[in-house]
Amino acid sequence: MIRFLNFFAARQFRSFNAAWQAFQNRGGNAGPGRLVIRGDTMRNNLPNGAFKEITKRRQDISRLEQEIALLRMEATAEIIKRVPARIPKAASFEI
Repeated sequence: MIRFLNFFAARQFRSFNAAWQAFQNRGGNAGPGRLVIRGDTMRNNLPNGAFKEITKRRQDISRLEQEIALLRMEATAEIIKRVPARIPKAASFEI
């Protein structure tokens, strides 16, 4: 259950079912000594609202990352406008 929690907390999914299906489809979930857990059992044993809250926070993080990227691009454009692409070579003087 903790592996599933870590799995969906690290990625963004449309729904609990999409997250569970992706988790089940990856390798390494079956084998000797491993319990077979159904999606409804997993849903019932997660703390109330955990999936929804983590999903909401992931969306907030994604939105903030987009805002940071936009700010970075705006700052880059402003720097390009202020500073010439090439600094002119200094004139050489002979004495």
